[in-house]
Amino acid sequence: MAYVIIGASGGLGRALADRLAADGRKLVLVARDPDALSALAGALRDRHGVEAATVAADVAQGAGYLDEVARTARAAGGIEGLLMPIGFAVRDGIGTTPETMRELGGVNFFAPAEAVAKLWPDLVAGGATIVGFGSITAARGRGRNFVYGAMKRALLSYFESLRLAARGTPVKVQFWVLGFLDTDVMKTEKTPLPKGDPRQLADRVVSRMGRDTGITYFPGWWKWITLALRLLPWAIYTRIGGRG
Repeated sequence: MAYVIIGASGGLGRALADRLAADGRKLVLVARDPDALSALAGALRDRHGVEAATVAADVAQGAGYLDEVARTARAAGGIEGLLMPIGFAVRDGIGTTPETMRELGGVNFFAPAEAVAKLWPDLVAGGATIVGFGSITAARGRGRNFVYGAMKRALLSYFESLRLAARGTPVKVQFWVLGFLDTDVMKTEKTPLPKGDPRQLADRVVSRMGRDTGITYFPGWWKWITLALRLLPWAIYTRIGGRG
């Protein structure tokens, strides 16, 4: 059986693929850039002797690619895990164009939800673990990038509901709320708190496959920061936390 990684060419996606390949798992890798996918598959073959299948697709353009994903995974014996480290962010706000809003929604919310819906029969048949990834930006309203934050909050709500809906099936559901990660995109970005290591996160995710763990924060101390932000009175929050 195979592990499907949608968003495989990003920093966390690569770390997950490498960690699973180290265990000898079959992989179906999905990302927009076919060259990046080919390079990743080659690196996994050289490093771990694993042949990874690839599907090049822009998830923002709809769910049509999922037919190929399903066929590829079935050829590998079915789906044992569906991991979706998908994300797209730009500076957004009140004046964000409708096109950008649709892209933010398409990648950050609709793509994971569509994948679950389309692949659900295969996920049930394989007793798969579904893993989604959110962001601490969804903790509370923000003065900027709030379209992105809203989509990540919607995704968290979706995964909570999915976990309830999956009761009575062999499917397990996990959702990771992420702080800053030390990926290629964030290498030069200054952050107010330390960045987490995507390889360490990948280790934790893979070690919990097959378990229904619900919502987990990474790094773990973000759980308490998020709780504190939610409990702050509005007048205080707008002064110290609601502008960024």
